[in-house]
Amino acid sequence: MRILTTSLLAALVLPTAADVITLNDGTVLDAVIVSKTLEVYELEVNVTKSIKEPRTIQRSDVKSVETVNVATTMFDEKIKNLVPVAPFSEASVYEERLKTVSEFLTEHKITTAGTKALAIQSELKEEHAFIATGGVKTSFEKESLITKEDYIKNTLAIDAQATAHAFNTAMESRAFLIALRKYDELEQKHFGTKAHRDTLPKMKKLTKGYAQLLDRELSKLEANKEKKMMAMERLSESAMKRVEKASMTRSENFKKTWEKEQQEGLVWLAIDTQDPQSIGQTIDSLLAEENRLPTIEAELAKIADTGELFSNGWTLAGEGEDKVDELEAILAQLEEAKVDQPYIQSLIDRYNATIPAAEPSKEEMTK
Repeated sequence: MRILTTSLLAALVLPTAADVITLNDGTVLDAVIVSKTLEVYELEVNVTKSIKEPRTIQRSDVKSVETVNVATTMFDEKIKNLVPVAPFSEASVYEERLKTVSEFLTEHKITTAGTKALAIQSELKEEHAFIATGGVKTSFEKESLITKEDYIKNTLAIDAQATAHAFNTAMESRAFLIALRKYDELEQKHFGTKAHRDTLPKMKKLTKGYAQLLDRELSKLEANKEKKMMAMERLSESAMKRVEKASMTRSENFKKTWEKEQQEGLVWLAIDTQDPQSIGQTIDSLLAEENRLPTIEAELAKIADTGELFSNGWTLAGEGEDKVDELEAILAQLEEAKVDQPYIQSLIDRYNATIPAAEPSKEEMTK
């Protein structure tokens, strides 16, 4: 009885296998061979993930049969690329990935793929514990994990790195509007940091290249408009009204978006590829930005790395009144660079916390 039970358990945990059957006519079937004889294969064909269809195929019609390990396939599709986690990801990203790995291991733990998944689970848990306690991951390398204490001390530089990372990610995916907004955030909040300095040359290329791209789109717009009008003439009256209504709705929605973004004070507004005004305005803004950036470059050459200034200021602020003159000098430089006020205030708060509260006077004590 014990042997039977052990065998049954082993059968339950063995990796599920599927078969890829290629027919002589080139048809490929994702299926499981239920049974076979010298003449036929009895199959259970996967029509979709949830729908299976029984089929009988003549052996003479079969070109090849390949058995595929389902656990390995699922690992490659769902688990393999869960690490490394992108820099500056929040704890919730790790939690979602850990959930995916856990669900996979429920069915495939005792498989080769399961062993690999356990290693990924361990890596995710280790980093999650670090991030959940306030740590930060600044690159894809494991060595880039920074403790909460180090993050607080270098918060200006690290926050700037995160914004620059978002800029680079947007550039890679050709999300140019997002990239423009991220550079604006970098300049407004983290002026003078290393990340700001490193991103400025990329921003210069972006303004020039994006302006040229939009200029080409603008030149095509009139020709596309004529083609659209010709196509509209071939439509029925009812179809024409539907197209006109959809176009009007699209235009109204874009107008609302534009007005909302203007009210929010966004520097870079959304673009409607069918609206010459929005394209033209963005081109003008890009050209103006291209002319402005050399001035920013010149300003950066005159000031120290504000990320390093903040880090030094954090150390000085913790040493109290003995270092107040040096701290005030750093605060003045950060304010001159127009670093976002919350960073400056954090240094002031840290310094104030080192100053003991004054003892109440006799008059105050008698009140």
